[in-house]
Amino acid sequence: MPFSIIVSRKVIGIFKTALIVKSLLIIGTSCSFAQDTQHNKFQTSKVSNQLSLHPLTCAVMKKDIFCKTELQIEFISSHPQNICVWLSNSSTPKKCYLKTHKFKLSFPIKMKSDVIVFIKDMHGKIIASSELKFAIFQPAKVRKRRGLNWDIF
Repeated sequence: MPFSIIVSRKVIGIFKTALIVKSLLIIGTSCSFAQDTQHNKFQTSKVSNQLSLHPLTCAVMKKDIFCKTELQIEFISSHPQNICVWLSNSSTPKKCYLKTHKFKLSFPIKMKSDVIVFIKDMHGKIIASSELKFAIFQPAKVRKRRGLNWDIF
């Protein structure tokens, strides 16, 4: 057999082997992808909860004054839940909801320090929380005028 035919048969053999290996890799990848997809199908999905407050800060002019504002709470969950709204400065829930996945609540609040709003399930587990900040307004210091008014013209 001439040398060129031997080389061409070896090259063809190498290409066939490369194609077989490549095919096995593709099949293996698609099988592992199918297994991952099936695995994810049976995993428990994580619940996403979103809590938003408006306003985020309540400001007063003096330290010993209560800050009074209308607090608006909005809660959105990925699935219905039995939940209650709690405030850190209260020993009882503000309001409870049965099998809800979203709500809006608005009420007046009076505070002298930061208040944390908690959303808890019926077992007392905290599902979401957010903080309403208490601030004391401090105006900027007035700068003293130095020198005289120089108006030559």
